[in-house]
Amino acid sequence: MNVTLKSSAIRCGGCANNVRSVLLTSAGVRAVQVDPATKLVDVEYDERATSATSIASRLADAGYPVDEPAKRRGMCR
Repeated sequence: MNVTLKSSAIRCGGCANNVRSVLLTSAGVRAVQVDPATKLVDVEYDERATSATSIASRLADAGYPVDEPAKRRGMCR
């Protein structure tokens, strides 16, 4: 499963690296792409191990609260 989250707290490449580090150590997260210019975080995850809500909470706990509701996508893009 994939989800796209937006956080205006992501302001630079350093923030993007922090977000990647936080999420990649979360159970069930397979891949993370962060674009500081658009403030979007694309996460591929195993829905049996985690959820979009849990991922958003993990981001908020790390100082990057989500601005918009999660946009979930299936495996096909």
